[in-house]
Amino acid sequence: MRRASVLITLLVTLVAGLMAATSPAAAQQAPGTIAGTATDRHTGTPVAGICALVHDGTGSAVVGEAVTDEAGSYAVPVPPGDYRVLFLDCAGWEYAADWRFDVAIAAGQTVSADAGLTTGSLTGVVDVATGTWHLAAPRRELAESFIFGNPGDLPFVGDWDCDGVDTPGLYRQSDGFVYLRNSNTPGLADVRFFLGNPGDVPLAGDFDGDGCDTVSVYRPAGSQVFVVNALGADGGGLGAAESSFVFGDPGDRPFVGDFDRDGVDTVGLHREATGLVYFRNSLSAGPADVQFTFGDPGDRVVAGDFEGLWRDTVASFRPGDSAFHVSHAHAPGPADRAVVWEYAGPEWVPVAGAFGL
Repeated sequence: MRRASVLITLLVTLVAGLMAATSPAAAQQAPGTIAGTATDRHTGTPVAGICALVHDGTGSAVVGEAVTDEAGSYAVPVPPGDYRVLFLDCAGWEYAADWRFDVAIAAGQTVSADAGLTTGSLTGVVDVATGTWHLAAPRRELAESFIFGNPGDLPFVGDWDCDGVDTPGLYRQSDGFVYLRNSNTPGLADVRFFLGNPGDVPLAGDFDGDGCDTVSVYRPAGSQVFVVNALGADGGGLGAAESSFVFGDPGDRPFVGDFDRDGVDTVGLHREATGLVYFRNSLSAGPADVQFTFGDPGDRVVAGDFEGLWRDTVASFRPGDSAFHVSHAHAPGPADRAVVWEYAGPEWVPVAGAFGL
């Protein structure tokens, strides 16, 4: 695998009625400094090699930049004014800051802009013939690989224990059994339960905005979505779904994402024959809120937070070139970037998530 990459961002808006950085008067004043430390949010360790790019207030021009050192520290001198700061991994664009804040800077002032970094969505591929998973790890050349599941199980990922890390799930269409694991390692399922009917397609996401993912199902025969906001346990079933609705046309393939950044995942559909992508921003029946054509016929679509902006967009996995073609907008057009997996097979299934590796 070539380095999997995810655009990572943190916006720091510098306000308080100060003079614009581009004005001559501001340029004559003593400079201030934007400084801080970049750390991994999960481990607390410093992260070296992160680029801090300071843009003018409009975000259109870079006025200063610095790279974090081995201690994760950086400092950028700037005149008083309004700025936008973008943090990204200089080597691979693999980290995302998971919050934003507003500060004001004046002449001679040093403004602290510490960045708590976490990975956004990375890519992965699953060989369903062998149950072998390959998940991208940030700042590493190789993916994490392990075996989980039986040949033919349908793979997906989600945050089952609410720890911020996406881990494997499997759906066995022959009997409607769900298998979930809480770590990206080989082993037995941590959670097992029945859900839906044989032949259903699994949907994994946070459908009630509580920060935890659950498993729902899409029933292709009737284009029905059945939403479930809890996980089963002890090999039992879950009973009736909390809600259900009809969406899409027979033959379209479902995917899940938070497309409008409201904290709730909803359902999208992909028509492989034409590349049509469409989704709703609510868990209800009705026409698509957004639709566009993306990728080539035969691509397989997944959604993820590929920019670290708390909003999911689509990536099409193309078996012909073993690459994810990632879009940063809900619009037609060429991909914004590609992530290549050199050893993915034509029948492998794509996944995307924050794998915590």
